[in-house]
Amino acid sequence: MRKQRGSTGASSKKWKSRVLLGVVAASVTAFASLGVSFADVDLKEKLRFAMQSSADQVIAKMSDEIRTDTEAEKIVLQKELQAKLQEHQAALQAYAAEQKQAAIQAIKNRSRELAASREFSSEEQKRAYAESIQSVESRALAELSAITISEPIPPAPSVTVDVYAAPEQP
Repeated sequence: MRKQRGSTGASSKKWKSRVLLGVVAASVTAFASLGVSFADVDLKEKLRFAMQSSADQVIAKMSDEIRTDTEAEKIVLQKELQAKLQEHQAALQAYAAEQKQAAIQAIKNRSRELAASREFSSEEQKRAYAESIQSVESRALAELSAITISEPIPPAPSVTVDVYAAPEQP
C-alpha cells in the first residue's frame, strides 16, 4: 500500500475554505448592494400604499357582496310577502263565504219565525203576509249574493332600500 500524501487532505481543506470564502463574499456583496438599492426608497410610503390599496379592494368586495346579498334578500322577502298575501286572500274568501252562508241561513230562519209568530184572522191575510216576507227575503238574499270578495291578489310590493334604512327618530 502506498502512503497518502498529506497535501491531499490539505488541498481539500483549502478548497472548502475558498468556497466558503466565496460564498461569504457573494453574500456580503449581495446584502451591500441590496442596502444601497433600497436606500432611496421610502419604505413606509410603499407599505402604506400597499395596505391602502388592499383595504380599498376588500371594502369594494364587501360592498359588492352586501349589495348582492341585499338583492337576494329582497327577492326572498317579495316571494314570502306574495305567498302570505295569497294565503290571507284565501282565508278572507273562506271567511266571507262562511259569513255569507250564515247570513243567508239567519235571514231564512227569521222569515220562518216571523211567519210562525203571527196569528191571522183569515187565510188571505196569512198568504199576503207570507208573500211580503218572501219578497223582503228574496231582496235581502239577492243583495247578499251580490256581495263578493273576488278581487285579484295585488302584486307583491317591491322592497326598496327604505326598508333597510334605520327608522327615523322623532
